[in-house]
Amino acid sequence: MRVDRLAPVAWLAAGLLLLLPAPSLAQWLQPARFDVGSPGTGAAAPRRLDVVEDDDAAGGLETAGAFAGGIGFLFGATIGSALGASRCPQGDDGCKLRGALIGGGTGAALIIPLSVHSTNHGRGKLLPSLALSLAEDAAGLALMSLVPADAALALSPLVTAPLSIVTSAAIERATTPPAPPPPPKAP
Repeated sequence: MRVDRLAPVAWLAAGLLLLLPAPSLAQWLQPARFDVGSPGTGAAAPRRLDVVEDDDAAGGLETAGAFAGGIGFLFGATIGSALGASRCPQGDDGCKLRGALIGGGTGAALIIPLSVHSTNHGRGKLLPSLALSLAEDAAGLALMSLVPADAALALSPLVTAPLSIVTSAAIERATTPPAPPPPPKAP
């Protein structure tokens, strides 16, 4: 396959990668929730919709980060492989693999904080988490590039992605403002 045929694929993958963390409208619209009154009375009091409930009771931030990190790795690897193929000498598959690994790690490092922030309904701070995730990826690539084998470069995303998941979730939790107190109950 010629390199000029890969350019539209790389642009499409880059566009999809940028749209991946964008929350859909359905995520921001909450369904009307009603408390059920005592049985038989038919009385139902509407609940406050301006109070966002805690979605992180079962580690939802880490789960979202892991899932999105895998998708980000695949998109980044596709883009990195296409870019690597355009810059590699003819027939050098190792160069394409290095491009895919570097792109995959960078894609995961970009998407994990965005996914964790989106899962938390945008309540925390995104910039510190994104900066730390990219710094972790860069440090992992720098450390693994010191080892001469290409297999060491493959370990970089396996080390930095879980670290990015943990640090992104921790930063998101630490920077999320506390929920407002519930309104007083009417007598």
